Amino acid sequence: MILRPENGSRIPVNEIKLMFGILNVYEADYVAVNTKIGKLEFGRTADSKEMAAVMRLFRIPLITSYATLTVQPSDSKLDDIITDSIKVIDNFLKITSLSQTVWHDWAFFIIYEKEDNSEEYGQIYRQLRPANAKIPIYRQLVYDPGSFLKTAWQGYSNDLEEKYGFSLALELYVESNAGILETKFLNAATCLELLMDKFHGQRSTDLLFDDASFERFRNTMVENARPILKEMGFDCHKRAAIYGAMTGMKRRSFVDECIMLLEYWGISYADTGITLDEIVKTRNKITHEGRYSDQPNIQSVSL
Repeated sequence: MILRPENGSRIPVNEIKLMFGILNVYEADYVAVNTKIGKLEFGRTADSKEMAAVMRLFRIPLITSYATLTVQPSDSKLDDIITDSIKVIDNFLKITSLSQTVWHDWAFFIIYEKEDNSEEYGQIYRQLRPANAKIPIYRQLVYDPGSFLKTAWQGYSNDLEEKYGFSLALELYVESNAGILETKFLNAATCLELLMDKFHGQRSTDLLFDDASFERFRNTMVENARPILKEMGFDCHKRAAIYGAMTGMKRRSFVDECIMLLEYWGISYADTGITLDEIVKTRNKITHEGRYSDQPNIQSVSL
């Protein structure tokens, strides 16, 4: 159904509902939250359990849930209501995607307008689109989706993009659950590093030295190291490489930055079965060698 320009500029005089069809949601108990443009209701379709079983079996994205926005009459044009509604739904689906570690997206929406002097609604517009239909890999982050969605939505704002790079971090996090193992690990490590970079960038805690202090420190180090390196037989090219590598001392290490981030948010990682140093080691091995393999020594056995 085409929304003609003259209809898009129309200001609705009655209540309208925008219903979105949502992909990849495995579990979606009914949740209602308030938004800046109206009430948002989120829940499962009648056949959601059957569709979820099909998704698990065949690993294909299917429409399993809905999101409905109820908008009261105002001075907003229909085009503006559609634009604002899509932004609200996209942001809300970031929260649902985080809760289930599965990429959720909408594939269509239909607009219904309340008819004059009636409780009935008539369809005035519908739109289909090619959704970001990533393969659904189920790994739920929380076990009380309704409570999580309400709480997380209250704390959600567009500032999350500037402060934490939330959308990109979310996509990397979701992607860390799909693909080959090495790719999963790199996506997860990249997600963590993105969050750390945003965290320390906001607080100016990523550097150990300011420029002037570091230059003074580096010059002192070079002055004292030069005669020792010459005595050890290092030529000018090797010495220059060593002096250049000193620049890395200006920044905090990956482990230090990670510890500060986790302690700030009160996140414990003692039960993960891997240390932060091991994360760095594994990431570097995959990055530089293309894979990680920790093969034990195998002794031949005579039979």
